[in-house]
Amino acid sequence: KWKHLFPVRILNRGKSYFYSGQVYDLEKKEHTLTAKVDGYDTYYVTIQLNEDEQSILHADCSCPYAEDHSYCKHEAAVLFAYDDQLRTESKEKEYEKFQIQILPQIKKAFTKNDYFSLMIIDKLAFPISTKHKCPNELLITSSHSDILM
Repeated sequence: KWKHLFPVRILNRGKSYFYSGQVYDLEKKEHTLTAKVDGYDTYYVTIQLNEDEQSILHADCSCPYAEDHSYCKHEAAVLFAYDDQLRTESKEKEYEKFQIQILPQIKKAFTKNDYFSLMIIDKLAFPISTKHKCPNELLITSSHSDILM
């Protein structure tokens, strides 16, 4: 939705800054993103999005490159960070829904004599038909085993 606005070289450098953890203090108020990006110096980025947040209305960065060009790597880095934040929030909402609505239904669906395992992969649960030693044994194959306890 926004990547086409950046030259590939600038986009890749912004992605590198994001993955290197150089974006911090990312905030969103109304439809405006603000953040700091470490580079040669600390640069201040402000990006105004349209109402549906699908396109950029205006972007500003305190770096010298942004004075002469449309978009810079620091602005790209902030947009990568924001996209990542949106994905994380979406996964957290799905996970919360899973814990509140889906997991209790899965547990209720099995009777005392059923044998089952529940495999957790990336916070998603998959009931697996199996023949374990104990009825209702819960086999958890994830670092998120605390969600079922």
